[in-house]
Amino acid sequence: MHHQRYKKYRAMSLRTLKQLRDDLQMIIDEIESDPIPRNVDIGKNFSGETGLIAEVLQKNDCKKDYKWYQSQTIYCSPKRCKRCPHGPFLYLYRRKKKTGEITVKYLGEHVFDPRLLAKAFKSAKAPKFIGTLHS
Repeated sequence: MHHQRYKKYRAMSLRTLKQLRDDLQMIIDEIESDPIPRNVDIGKNFSGETGLIAEVLQKNDCKKDYKWYQSQTIYCSPKRCKRCPHGPFLYLYRRKKKTGEITVKYLGEHVFDPRLLAKAFKSAKAPKFIGTLHS
């Protein structure tokens, strides 16, 4: 456990810690009993398996070829639930220089769907100026 967090929890009373434990267990039980997985869990559990990628919406290459960002939708499992594909999620991909192994890090969900943003930018027109300029 991270030292600062450990210190913070050690400073709490035993009663507070037990209440925190009970609250967390209640939330965990509730989440585990829900048959529909949460987006945050789906996104975090994705390991980069290419067969689970439904669509790559954006790929932003960094200057070096060992790091890039991908916005993509994914299937939560090979069985593909009724809500598949999920996302879009943003991931950071890294390729290890020595081994070529690729690691994937979940960065989160988009506030706005990249497909809608691209469509909006494509149809956007420059504003027309009507009026006069005063100095």
